[in-house]
Amino acid sequence: MHWFGNLRVGGKLAVLVVAVLLVFMLTSVMAFRSLATIDSNVDTMYQWMLIPIVSVEDAVTRYLELSRLVLELETGSQAAVLQDQADSHITAVQETINKYLTEYALFKDAGSVTMFTKAGRADLLRLEEESVRWLAANLEPLKQAVDNVFRTQDLESWRRSGEPLLDEGRVQLGRLVSVNLEAAALLETDSTQEYTKTRTRLLIVISAAALLSILVAVGITRSITKPLKAIRELAVKISSGDLTAAADIKKRDELGQMAQALNQAVEHLRETMTTVLRLSNDVLRASQDLSASG
Repeated sequence: MHWFGNLRVGGKLAVLVVAVLLVFMLTSVMAFRSLATIDSNVDTMYQWMLIPIVSVEDAVTRYLELSRLVLELETGSQAAVLQDQADSHITAVQETINKYLTEYALFKDAGSVTMFTKAGRADLLRLEEESVRWLAANLEPLKQAVDNVFRTQDLESWRRSGEPLLDEGRVQLGRLVSVNLEAAALLETDSTQEYTKTRTRLLIVISAAALLSILVAVGITRSITKPLKAIRELAVKISSGDLTAAADIKKRDELGQMAQALNQAVEHLRETMTTVLRLSNDVLRASQDLSASG
């Protein structure tokens, strides 16, 4: 730490300020990165999970409505009106599945794949892909079965070909909801872990910064008070007539330079006093010699 002791007081204060600023910048970067991660998780949870969950649950409701419409057909309701309603439900489900495949599918998103794989739940991605592709492939056969039952009112044919597709479709939609709920739970866990990890790091960095600031402040204080004490002791010795005293300070800051200047002044004063005493002795001897010769 000799280099620190040799710095001027302004330089020491600058070191303290720079150290505090660096710590502040480090903690700020850590905090912003953590907030960015958590914010990204929240956006993903909202845009890629909660929205598709609502859409898929709406599709489940429409599948249930299809079952209700077929039951109404059995009671003798107008087939044409029921068919129009059934077609609108199937069209809405098709739009939901197509949008899910193009925008929300987790198995197509690299970040989601990484998250599930890291959590050891890559099987959910395979389950999601199987479910959504089954739905996409069987919506048209379901539509044909629905059209056929409302056109022909052949309920036996519906029970053989249409109803199994409808029941299995509800199962596959339920799996999609479960996968997205699990993904949301994983993101929540990841955000919680990120928050806890960042909080711990910030506490460590802030504690280290406080300790560093204290050490630097103590160093600055000692670099000022120690030379001042040595200079005061030198001044006391000089005032008592001790011209052999010297301040033992090797630092090259302002106080060190002051002590060196004071040491040089004392040395010059000592040399001057020695010269004066020598001249006085010479004058005294000369006076004694003159008196003896007279």
